[in-house]
This record gives sequence, structure tokens and C-alpha cells, in this order.
Amino acid sequence: MVREVRKAIGDDMELMVDSNHAYNLREAIKLSKSIEEYDIGWFEPPVSPEFYNQYAELRNAIIIPIAGGECEYLRCGFHPLLRTNAVDIAQPDIAACSGLTEVKKISALTSTYGKEIVHHSWGTYIAISAAMHFISNLDNVPGRMFNSNFWMEHDRTDNELRDKVTIPDFEVKNGEIKVSDKPGLGVGIDEDALKRFCK
Repeated sequence: MVREVRKAIGDDMELMVDSNHAYNLREAIKLSKSIEEYDIGWFEPPVSPEFYNQYAELRNAIIIPIAGGECEYLRCGFHPLLRTNAVDIAQPDIAACSGLTEVKKISALTSTYGKEIVHHSWGTYIAISAAMHFISNLDNVPGRMFNSNFWMEHDRTDNELRDKVTIPDFEVKNGEIKVSDKPGLGVGIDEDALKRFCK
């Protein structure tokens, strides 16, 4: 599947693999080595999130960058991943790790360890819009030859709660999102749709 997706999108588009911690360490190493040739941007989360040592072992065994952290809470949860060099990319989820203030602390911790951060976005447009505001506030690491590309996940699976109740004020154009300048998060709520979900 990875080979066919790479063939379909060509070499100029980034390709990432998300396994939702489907593998044990041996399987994750085997899979990683079999797809290295397809220029994978990152592998997220390859093994179960509580196995910090396995993340570190995998990270040392393969060349594909490892992303993880969507199941962590607070900066204290990210510290073991960063301290043990288990991930290349931290993936906090603003809705799970205590909001904007805490995710900014996680981003500072991530920067302290010289790692990248890619927000994990899921749920309604409230969480997704909060993530956009967070990402638009990230700093480039000074002294790098190239500025970082700040990525975010834009969930497009079927989700009526997201698509019917929350009304976003942004558009995705050529792979980029422009952050709303409306007050707050720039998200509207359809109260009639919300009532249908409250029955």
C-alpha cells in the first residue's frame, strides 16, 4: 500500500505512515525497513504508547523519523519520550493534554530537546481551530538553514458531530490553512444541530 500511494502522489509530496500503535517492536522494525525506500516523512505511533523503551529502540534501529505522544497528558507525559530520545516528533493533542497553556509548555520542552512538534488534531472544529491557533504561534528554531514547515492533522473521516455542529472559519488551499482572525477560536456552533445530538 505504501508503495502504491507513493507511486500515486509522486516524489514531491510528503508521505507519512500512521499505524495507531498496531505493531510490536519486531513488527515495527520490519515494516519500517521495508518502506524506508519510499521517503517516509514520519512513522506515528508505531508501538504501544506506554513502551517508552521500545520507542527508543525503534528510533535507533531505523532511519524513518518516529512521531508519538498523542496519548500523553501534560508536559510530564512528554518528558520521558524526549529525555530518552524516543521520538523525533512530539505529537500533543490540545484536547487531551490540558489546553493551549499546557501545549505551549510542551512545545517549549520539545524545543529544549531539539525535537519537532506536529499537533495531533481530532474531534470537532473547536479542537482543530485551537490547534491552528497553537501552530500559528510556534517559533522557528533560530540558526537553522531552513525554516520549519509547521504541520497539523486535518481529520477528514466521517464525523457528523464535527461537520454538523461546529462551523469552521478557515479553508484549506493548496495544502495550507489560513487561521481565522475572528474573536476567540473563530468557530461557530449550530445550536439546532447540537440539540439533535443531545437527545
